[in-house]
Amino acid sequence: MTDASKINLLASKVEAFAASTSRSMFEVWNIPGLSKADILKALRVGHFETTPSWDGDITDVVSGKDETDHGKNTNRFPFHTDGVYYKLPPQFVILYCQQTGGTGGETFFTLAMGVIEALRKEFNSNLLNSMQVVYMERDGKWYSHPLIEAIGGTEIMRWSSALYLRPDRTISEPNRKRFAQILPEIIAFINRTMEEQICYKHTWHVGDVVIWRNDKSVHGRTEIHDPNHERHLYRVLFNSAGQSARSVLAPQID
Repeated sequence: MTDASKINLLASKVEAFAASTSRSMFEVWNIPGLSKADILKALRVGHFETTPSWDGDITDVVSGKDETDHGKNTNRFPFHTDGVYYKLPPQFVILYCQQTGGTGGETFFTLAMGVIEALRKEFNSNLLNSMQVVYMERDGKWYSHPLIEAIGGTEIMRWSSALYLRPDRTISEPNRKRFAQILPEIIAFINRTMEEQICYKHTWHVGDVVIWRNDKSVHGRTEIHDPNHERHLYRVLFNSAGQSARSVLAPQID
């Protein structure tokens, strides 16, 4: 298959996924031999807009030894939303496998809506609606946004192992005390529910393309057991045309 054919094939598949009326949350294809430039060209063909991460338009996800960055080590990567530091999370993510590495390192997915529904059955909705996600990113700044937020008529939830939760500043003092008491229970419930509701776990092969709705799911990775065989994935965050607001950083806090 020529480079142009591979680019056009990827472009057509991404366009079909983004326009899917079945609302599939993820899909898997195998297109060996794609480069970073090929992936970016395919997204431009479909008029998609990439959302830069801290490493640029495409991030190298490797099995290194950087203990401060899950994308550069072999540890288990807890559940998270990519681009959590943006005001609105990027709609889509692609991971592309250049090199599989050792055993382990499966990528797993849970649908955010199922976690939200479980939370609303277990905890008071007013309390949940008041919860703010707060976290520090690589730029050393603190960011904040609602844990659960309605976007376009659909509730979304953003999550990261690097965050903590706090009540909105408009919440009364008695409710703040109640929040502090129940917070460990809420965090444990979220993590347990995400594990229980894993709906797909992907074992990687060279040339695999995994695409998913990042704004409607959370994902993570199992531990990579053989660090002597390097694993290498490409990751790109992107949105449909006209969604440039999703590339705005979340509000900073003091």
